[in-house]
Amino acid sequence: DGTVNVMEAARSAGTRAFVYTSSCCAVMDNMRDSYPNIDEDWVTSPVRSTIYGESKALAEIKVLGANDKDSK
Repeated sequence: DGTVNVMEAARSAGTRAFVYTSSCCAVMDNMRDSYPNIDEDWVTSPVRSTIYGESKALAEIKVLGANDKDSK
């Protein structure tokens, strides 16, 4: 819920941009390899094998869902 709380506080304060930094764990749990080109276009898997990956995937889904594409 931390990410949602920060998003709500930013919106209440009139912030125009919110930068969320996720990790490769939102997409996959293999942390042995480097994934320099992962971005928000990669599919976020609903099934994670780690709690960390699960929380990052859920937060990323919430951040992308809250994105207001009309306000630029």
